Amino acid sequence: MRSDSMIIENLLKIIVSQQQEIDRLNTVIAKDIQTGLYNRGYCMQLEDNFFINSSVLMFDIDNFKNINDTYGHHFGDKMLLMVASILSKNSRNSDIPIRYGGEEFVLILNGCSLENAYNVAEKIRKEIERSYLTFNGNKVSITVSIGISLKKSDDSLWQSIEEADKALYESKATGKNKVTIYQKDKIKRMT
Repeated sequence: MRSDSMIIENLLKIIVSQQQEIDRLNTVIAKDIQTGLYNRGYCMQLEDNFFINSSVLMFDIDNFKNINDTYGHHFGDKMLLMVASILSKNSRNSDIPIRYGGEEFVLILNGCSLENAYNVAEKIRKEIERSYLTFNGNKVSITVSIGISLKKSDDSLWQSIEEADKALYESKATGKNKVTIYQKDKIKRMT
């Protein structure tokens, strides 16, 4: 009897340990190694119905290739970390900051109106613009362009990301270092 209970106890310990390892690996898989933000793969697994009346912000670091070409990729990586830190700092627990790829980031603001999303985006844009890193004694700063869309209940998350990307493109095309809200009529006239 005693040996059976010890076997069961040991099996339970192994199961708990394996579940903890599975949980740890799921976290590792969902996170971008470089920035610690969620990654695009995690974003692809998100359920549309979780994000109703939420705003999607897409960020792109302006002229990032110049940063890498001038200061090197290691310094560029530090810039990515700086942006990731600013996004995290300006996110609520219910928000999802994502490194979407390269120098692109997405921030999903759950239950956030376009007006509030615009205010958050402007706050982040200004903070990034004021921030800098030092390279050989010189201050190096960057800017970001941002596009915003609103995910309504009948929209897919991917549609909202695509709309935010279109608004981001408009920010880039009209001077960079600005925030643009996706507006269907305006975007349709541009294409």
